Amino acid sequence: MVRIITILVCMLLCPAGAFAQGDSARVFTDKSPLIYEDASNMWPYSFVNEEGKPDGFNIDLIEMLLSELAIPYEIHIKSLPEVIGDMTSGRADLTFSLEEGFGQKLGLFSRTVPMLFTQSVVTPKSKPLTIRSFRDLRNIKHQVTVNDSSLCHHIMLDYGWADHAIVSSDMSQSIQALNDSQEGVIVWNTLSLKWLIHHYQLDNVVLTPVDMPHGEYRFQSNSQSLLDSIDQAYLDLCADGKLSALESKWLYPVREQPDEPVWKKAVAAMAVMLPVAILFCLMYIVRKNRQVEESNDRLTQSLAEICMSVQAHMGNSCYAGSKSEFSMEDFLRHKEQADSHIAKLKKDNSDRSLRYWSMFYSDEAGVFVFGTDGCIQNANYKAGLLFNCDIDKLVEQNTDINSLFYTTFNNLSDADGYKGCIKVGESTVRFQMKAAYNNNKVLLGIYVFCL
Repeated sequence: MVRIITILVCMLLCPAGAFAQGDSARVFTDKSPLIYEDASNMWPYSFVNEEGKPDGFNIDLIEMLLSELAIPYEIHIKSLPEVIGDMTSGRADLTFSLEEGFGQKLGLFSRTVPMLFTQSVVTPKSKPLTIRSFRDLRNIKHQVTVNDSSLCHHIMLDYGWADHAIVSSDMSQSIQALNDSQEGVIVWNTLSLKWLIHHYQLDNVVLTPVDMPHGEYRFQSNSQSLLDSIDQAYLDLCADGKLSALESKWLYPVREQPDEPVWKKAVAAMAVMLPVAILFCLMYIVRKNRQVEESNDRLTQSLAEICMSVQAHMGNSCYAGSKSEFSMEDFLRHKEQADSHIAKLKKDNSDRSLRYWSMFYSDEAGVFVFGTDGCIQNANYKAGLLFNCDIDKLVEQNTDINSLFYTTFNNLSDADGYKGCIKVGESTVRFQMKAAYNNNKVLLGIYVFCL
């Protein structure tokens, strides 16, 4: 009686990590964890990533399930023959396997079926499709590449078509070689082929489903109690919706375009904006040039009218004398003389005389007069405002044309028609120069019109 009670107490106190393995008890602890093994070339289910670590749907699922069951574990990724050997010898406790094929010899299977393996064919884009069903494998003229110990491999062996199969232990290299050479045919698990095509960005192959028997991918172990616990934990995770994100991550790959480098985005933006900016600048320049040309035309016309008036009414001596001949008193005296003789002059001449004085004292443009020595002789009121200066002081200081307009004329005749602009305070003054000559083509002076 005491022995029976002791056995019952031991059963109640038995930890959750203890499961029967065949006829013996297997207790999973930190020092003796559960050993999960899987194949190293079953993309996207189990493989070794670029960091050399186990990765894939199976790995994430096992970690989630065993953490839910609070079972200490280790994950080992090996070649499929090594996994088969460890499961057979008992060095491994748990794996995934197809119920059909060699898996039936390794142990017990779970009731749940996490995945179904369907088959597809990968062919070059440049070649026609010749395999649409399993029966076509019997009649093909060329061999097909199959993964070692895959469902298709087992079925071809069972049907006696082993001569038609090229067995590959690394389908990633096989599918890349097919993409590059455009030669060959591959038959394998649909999701594995799809994942490899997306992962390696293979654009020269076509994936086509094949009418073939499918395989059930289940948990496999020698411990039925372990499989029962995993079945229940798997159903609980499904009911809670915790597996949806995991399935989306691994089983439904979406080809993501790599991000463009920042410099490429900048170049693309500039390529769009540059023509617009150039067009805007051209329109602005054309508009400004048109305004400057119109302004220059007005100045040139005014200058011509002044010169004609000067030659007609003022005489050559007005421009050939000394600096005093261009004083303000002289201009006033000439203006009075012109006004007193307006009635005696012909209409066109009187108009020109009045036009000359109205232009010189106009508020619209500044006018400077320089003698043959290049020194300022006179200027109107508007010129003083534009240059923010005292005209009388400029005359007293014998300010020359080069100093005032920052030019370098050694010969004043070269100033004829010169155009430019200078900065005066916060404003920009545009100007045009015009030389005045007598009837003998002798230089009399320089007019400078400013706006």
